Amino acid sequence: HMACKGTYNLELVRELYKVFPDALLKQNLMGETALDVAQRMNGGSSEAIVYYLHGQEIHNNDIW
Repeated sequence: HMACKGTYNLELVRELYKVFPDALLKQNLMGETALDVAQRMNGGSSEAIVYYLHGQEIHNNDIW
């Protein structure tokens, strides 16, 4: 969640997802997922993170 909020670094988000894919489903204290956090942040790189996380979410839903 913090990587989506503070860094706008897509490569960091990708690496974190590889190590801990279940983080995509975890909620912060406000009940937000990482995708929720990325969607409400402003900035060009956060858009790339939103697209990436959204794609991973769709992929995970197909598997489960």
